[in-house]
Amino acid sequence: LEVFASHTLVGDHFDKLAAIKTLKKLSFSHVGIDGDALAHLKDHPTLESLTLSHTNVSGRDLREVASNKALKGLYLKGKFNVMSACKAVGAMESLETLVLQTSLGTEAGLAPLRGAKNLKVLQISMPVTEDGLRHLADLPKLQELKAMVRVNRSVVRELARMKSLKRLDT
Repeated sequence: LEVFASHTLVGDHFDKLAAIKTLKKLSFSHVGIDGDALAHLKDHPTLESLTLSHTNVSGRDLREVASNKALKGLYLKGKFNVMSACKAVGAMESLETLVLQTSLGTEAGLAPLRGAKNLKVLQISMPVTEDGLRHLADLPKLQELKAMVRVNRSVVRELARMKSLKRLDT
C-alpha cells in the first residue's frame, strides 16, 4: 500500500490501516504523519517494510515502530537526523535493511547502529570515512553497504574488518 498525499493522516486512519492484517509493505510520501500515528503500527504482525519519505516523522518518532518484530526493512528519506534515527532503530532485532537518505547529521550518528545485529543492507546518502565505517565494522551480518566512501588505506582497513561484506557501492 502506497500513500501519497498532501494532507495529514490522523489516528483513525491508522487504526484502519493497522486492521489490515495482511499488510506487508507500507509507504508514506509527503504525508503529514507523526509518532502518534506510527504507534498504531508498532504491533502490526505482518508489516515487513515501511517507507517514510518527506513526512513529519522525526528520528525520535521512529521509536514507536522500533519494537515491531516483523519489520525487516526501513526506508527513510527527508529531514531525519542521522543520530536520532539510528538511536531509534539501532536496537531493532528484526531490521535487515536500512536506507537513510538525509543530509542532517554526521557519520558519528551511525554509532547506535552497532546494536542492529541482523542488519544486512545499509544505504546512506552521506559521506562516510574510516571513522563512520568503524561504527559499522561490528555488524555481524552486514553484506551490502552503499555510501559515499573515498577509498584510502584507512578505509580499506575498516572494510576488511567487515567479515560478511559482499557488496560495496560507493
